[in-house]
Amino acid sequence: MQEQVSTLTWTPERQREYQREYQRAWRARNPEKARQIQLKSQEKNRDRIAGQRRAWRERNPGREREQQRAYRARNPWRQHAQFSAEDYAAIWQEQDGRCYLCGEKMDRGSVRIDHDYSCCPRNASCPVCRRGLAHHQCNIMIGQAGEDPARLRRAADALEAAQLAVARRKADIVGKQLTLSDS
Repeated sequence: MQEQVSTLTWTPERQREYQREYQRAWRARNPEKARQIQLKSQEKNRDRIAGQRRAWRERNPGREREQQRAYRARNPWRQHAQFSAEDYAAIWQEQDGRCYLCGEKMDRGSVRIDHDYSCCPRNASCPVCRRGLAHHQCNIMIGQAGEDPARLRRAADALEAAQLAVARRKADIVGKQLTLSDS
């Protein structure tokens, strides 16, 4: 019995589909490299992309809003929109306008909603993962420490020890006059 060899006809559509599949597979194998290339391309073509988006919005008035609504309906956990003014006011009241991390009074302009990143991604939070309202700097501090309380305790202990050492050195030189021969 003779084998029948299938011949593929490489139409332009078939070629594009093959290329898409090849790129999809490459991106799956090299996600970090693919992301770097994407970011570099976006940066290089920022003005052209912005112009294309602006032109699309002009051609499709109202469509962007519809797409945003549909996205929010599909991904409610990703949206800050779930954090209503009433939610914010309730947490503000509960914390008495103080940062839940340091206890200092907060200015409404520098307040951040701190949440657990193991639940929701960056710039999104659901009611489950919200820890409280915090100063911007306090929020950054715990983020830089990898949200690790033990690391923050070690850093606080090391900072206290360093400050004490500086205070002792300062106390040792108080009252001593440095002369030209000392320098």
